[in-house]
Amino acid sequence: MISADRAMYANKAKLKDTEERKIAAHREATIKALHEALGSGMWGMEFDEEGKMVSVEWSPEFRRMIGYTDENDFPNKLESWSDLIHPDCKDRVIKAFNDAINDYSGDKIYDVEYRLKTKSGEWRWYHAIGKLLRRDDGTPLSYVGLFVDINDKKMQA
Repeated sequence: MISADRAMYANKAKLKDTEERKIAAHREATIKALHEALGSGMWGMEFDEEGKMVSVEWSPEFRRMIGYTDENDFPNKLESWSDLIHPDCKDRVIKAFNDAINDYSGDKIYDVEYRLKTKSGEWRWYHAIGKLLRRDDGTPLSYVGLFVDINDKKMQA
């Protein structure tokens, strides 16, 4: 009887794991389809308790949009992105990025359009939007954002 119970619970666990995997795969496919439709990619940053940035993550879609394939050619470092911002846009973009981090009220949203150099050397226009999640005391917890290719729209204007 005990071994039958164990087998039943093990089987239930396998079924639950399989169902959870299906749900996760469906969510991932949905997010990928949305990024393809929008021409977008996500990015994120994490902060420690003192509000210091401790990690950066560029999504595969983000990398693909600017011609990179993986973390080997576009590392999960802030400089991977910031070093590619067009000189005419850089001060404004970095200021908006940091202003959102330093706004402990949580009201400021990072929302900018700028040119970024792709791996091929082409300058393209992008729209970046980001929002910080904060701890109760206002210190940053994480910074999440969306990066959208607006080059064709800018070129038609």
